[in-house]
Amino acid sequence: MRLLKAVSSLPYGMSAPSRLPVLSRASRGGPSSHHHPVSLPEAPGEKGAGPRDQDHQDYLELMEKLQREAFVALLRREQEAARRQWEEAAAAERRRQEERQRGARLLEAAFDGNLGEIQAILREVDALLNCEGVSCDAARAARRLQRRLALVDFEEAAAGGQSLAIQLLAEQGASRNSKGAFGRTPLYRAAWGHLEAVEVLLKLGADPRVYADDGSTPEQVASLDAAVSMLQCWDPSLTDAMLQNMEAQRQRRGQETKQHRGAEAKCMNLKVQQLPKEQQVSPTRVQPAPRKESVEGGRAGC
Repeated sequence: MRLLKAVSSLPYGMSAPSRLPVLSRASRGGPSSHHHPVSLPEAPGEKGAGPRDQDHQDYLELMEKLQREAFVALLRREQEAARRQWEEAAAAERRRQEERQRGARLLEAAFDGNLGEIQAILREVDALLNCEGVSCDAARAARRLQRRLALVDFEEAAAGGQSLAIQLLAEQGASRNSKGAFGRTPLYRAAWGHLEAVEVLLKLGADPRVYADDGSTPEQVASLDAAVSMLQCWDPSLTDAMLQNMEAQRQRRGQETKQHRGAEAKCMNLKVQQLPKEQQVSPTRVQPAPRKESVEGGRAGC
């Protein structure tokens, strides 16, 4: 009755259990507190990790190790690619510098008429082409000629009046009417006091009718009367015939080069098309299974 009255006297909204005293086992008449307590099951993770947790931890450590190794490998590949790119750029710049030096040597040798130096430089070009894998067959002849033409020029040889150098450079494919500074041709520069060079250039197909940028011709700037007379008496039809012949040869070489390139491209396409067929014909070999007779024979022997 006293407990009921105490509960009924609580303020409105207050729950009774929060105000009731907590009774111990002894006060409720139960067993005394010196008895052994009841053991409860341990919560997961309170004791040492089980085999499954250890496997998971090993997996995480392995994944972290693989990620580190992959990152290091990626970094090394990027460094190697950067190093190769730098080396290729340095090698290209070195080749360009060597090419400029070689051209300067050739111009000086042409002006001085040093035939030995000119031939040595041309041999260097051939050696470089061989190192680059450019063979001497007809398919690569155009590329070799292009590399040679990038060096050879009549201009300095004509300016120096070196008729032998002019002939040598003509054999290497130098243009007879190429224009240099101020639109001046080799014949224009040879007309300044080099009669023999003028004669050689005319016989090689140099055109005396080509104007310079200022509108002057080789005849107008010739310093020798003999050179003026030679240029005036020269038959332009001979020049036209030689130029037509050289143009026909140039077109024929271009056509042959085009045909060779087309043949190479066709051969390459055939090789590419045959690759899948070859892979199908020769699949990966698999070790044959032991024959049944040999197995039975082994059992019989046992």
